[in-house]
Amino acid sequence: MYGQETAGYECDKNMALYEIEQLDARAAAHFHEKNYLEAETLYWGCLRLSVLSFSAADSRVAKYLCQLGRLYSCQDKHMEAACMYQRLLRVVEASVGRNDPRVADVAYQLALLYHYQDRYAQAERFYKQALAIREEIDGPDHPVVCAIKSCLAKLYMAQGNYDQAEPLYCKVLAALTKVFGHRHGLVRNILRDYSLLLYNTHREDEGDVLRRCAFNY
Repeated sequence: MYGQETAGYECDKNMALYEIEQLDARAAAHFHEKNYLEAETLYWGCLRLSVLSFSAADSRVAKYLCQLGRLYSCQDKHMEAACMYQRLLRVVEASVGRNDPRVADVAYQLALLYHYQDRYAQAERFYKQALAIREEIDGPDHPVVCAIKSCLAKLYMAQGNYDQAEPLYCKVLAALTKVFGHRHGLVRNILRDYSLLLYNTHREDEGDVLRRCAFNY
């Protein structure tokens, strides 16, 4: 009897997998064609089937939460996207722990979404979460770490918190120059952003120097 029940359960799982794969293929095609409403309906179907047939922490659940987050982001539906990434963050943390780079990646996406909505407190929280994980794994000079620090500096700039932004720009500029050299596009971007901070803090001469470096004149 137990063997028959197990076989039936595996059969149900296999049927669910087949249906999820079919829905996923159709959703991906609609997403590619920018038929977002159709893609959304199909991806929600994939998500519900994954939760019902496997578990709320299954990798398939994480996949479709991510896909829905991307889908909503493409349509500038930032609140809906943030809801998906919040759920995804809980799933990923439950699956791999709080200090995994995959957790950092989701936290970074959440930070960007909240930053775009001018929800600065939430954005800062998730930037810092992503930064702590990535800096521990990759070191302070890694380009991914520098990207997070740069975004956090821009967040502080938007709030007029120049004292918090400037040390971040200094660290990012030193790290990227060390890795890529002073002519690299990433370095020029930081020089340009840092020059804006200097202008905003009435240090025009210093700002002019960085701007000339950024634009090579």
